Amino acid sequence: MTSSFKKRYLNFIFFLSFLIPVVVLFIIITPYKVSLNNKWAYALPHFNFFINFLTSLILLLSLFFIKNNKVIFHRNFMIIALFFSIVFLFFYVIYHISISETIYGDITNDGILIQEELIFIQYFRYLYLIILLSHILFSIIVIPIVLLSIFFIYINNINYHKKLVRYAWPIWFYVSVTGVIVYLMINSYY
Repeated sequence: MTSSFKKRYLNFIFFLSFLIPVVVLFIIITPYKVSLNNKWAYALPHFNFFINFLTSLILLLSLFFIKNNKVIFHRNFMIIALFFSIVFLFFYVIYHISISETIYGDITNDGILIQEELIFIQYFRYLYLIILLSHILFSIIVIPIVLLSIFFIYINNINYHKKLVRYAWPIWFYVSVTGVIVYLMINSYY
């Protein structure tokens, strides 16, 4: 593998690591939504919950396999976890392109938090926002770390791979688990 190929691959990793959060942020904050003329898009948060839950389980299994020197099983489960994360991202974008944001505590589901709603959920809302913000922050951080981990295993640099996954795996697992928690906290408002 040539150094120019490695450089292009690394540039691609950093490009994706920048592009994905920017596109997702733009999609979420833009007031314009694409009408899919189907109610199936309203089911996407429930589907994404399932994908996040499965990703968490698969990441735990992959950790179990590598701790028991089952490298092939570990590799296969990590590929599945990566696939599920890509599927999650795809459907997350589809949902936010087509449906307005759900607001935690919006009991009337009108997109506005009134004083009575805020009083009812005030402390839970703070907890929700802390978990959500940490989830978002770590989901941005995990993109380049996971992609670099894949890069190092691809170029057969096991030492760098091992050093990086000490951070990549727990962050990825945290993002996956907090995705499940965020869903469970906001599910009643969908």
